[in-house]
Amino acid sequence: MEKLEISDPIVFGEEATVDISVNVKKEFNNATLSIIKMEMDAVVGPFSAPVPCTDINSTTGEKFGSCDYAYPCATLERGGPLCEFLFKPIGVPCVCPLPIGVYGSKMPYDFLVPFLPNLPKLAGTLHGKITFGQNGEIGCVEAELSFRN
Repeated sequence: MEKLEISDPIVFGEEATVDISVNVKKEFNNATLSIIKMEMDAVVGPFSAPVPCTDINSTTGEKFGSCDYAYPCATLERGGPLCEFLFKPIGVPCVCPLPIGVYGSKMPYDFLVPFLPNLPKLAGTLHGKITFGQNGEIGCVEAELSFRN
């Protein structure tokens, strides 16, 4: 990932602005990308707790929180909001293998941050780490964002 800028704070159920640039240097498919692990912790005041994995869309397999995605190519190819609002705007095709290339938004764009009804009313900091690979880690992305709902 070469650039990632997201409006701050993130408000669940409202739009966020993102500007992103990604350079895919190796072809990813089910053989090389068999798991994506997303770890999220919410920090509110002096307290920190993992964000539980929550199904956003059981048809497309989309989840939010501390989740493991086995064979993410299948999730990507099913389409859904992840493909429509995060991948397509930056030119990433929702197919596997993911082609080598540089992808990015021509200008910042807005997307709807899903509303999570089971999330208690609070505001704080979200620490996130996404690791991906097969037999070991081949890459990761870490971010820290303010949030409220």
